[in-house]
Amino acid sequence: HATNLLLHILCCCLLYHILRVLGFPALSNLLVSVLFCVHPIFTHAVAWIPSRGDLLVTALGLLVFLTFVKFLDTGKFRYLVGHVFAFVAAIFSKETGLLIPALVLYFYFFVKRERPKGARFFIPVFIWLAVVALYWPLRQNVMTSIVSSHIEGIEPFLKNLPILLVLLGKFFVPLHLSTLPVVDTASCWIGLVAGALLALIVFRTRRVGRAMIGFGVCWYLLT
Repeated sequence: HATNLLLHILCCCLLYHILRVLGFPALSNLLVSVLFCVHPIFTHAVAWIPSRGDLLVTALGLLVFLTFVKFLDTGKFRYLVGHVFAFVAAIFSKETGLLIPALVLYFYFFVKRERPKGARFFIPVFIWLAVVALYWPLRQNVMTSIVSSHIEGIEPFLKNLPILLVLLGKFFVPLHLSTLPVVDTASCWIGLVAGALLALIVFRTRRVGRAMIGFGVCWYLLT
């Protein structure tokens, strides 16, 4: 429990630092970080010991993003080394770490609106591909038995889509929280209304603002 709490505190500190690096106002950075720190929806991720994988992949994912931004800005080798270490550790903490490069690329192309150019962009991309190419055969060797389509694949993904509405609803109205998300009608409706309001805000926001909101939502869904 103590290590889970320390990991959660680390995630909060990394979130604050990333917001500061991205140039958001100091007060906004503090308020968002404090909200992330104390929000009830994350209680089970901290208190439930098996959720350590979620905490690790969140902390390491934030480090992957931070070191990528730092490497793009400075080109310093130490940020590249930290980036590689964080990415490898993230995917071995939880497989959702494989999606972190997609979030990084989303930020690069749609938030920063940059074009791929120079070694500072292509070196991390080649490293991602190399790491995944090494990781995937190891994963397949470990998983000696055939995994049922009810556990992996499109079918369970589609079946669990309502959970996204539940999580969104419980973010705004954190009632009846549980260790594992359970679909309930009230949270689904709240999530549907919240999603519609967010869509309206995105529609009425400038293009860069829309991309940043989308980036934040993707991070929330990943973690």
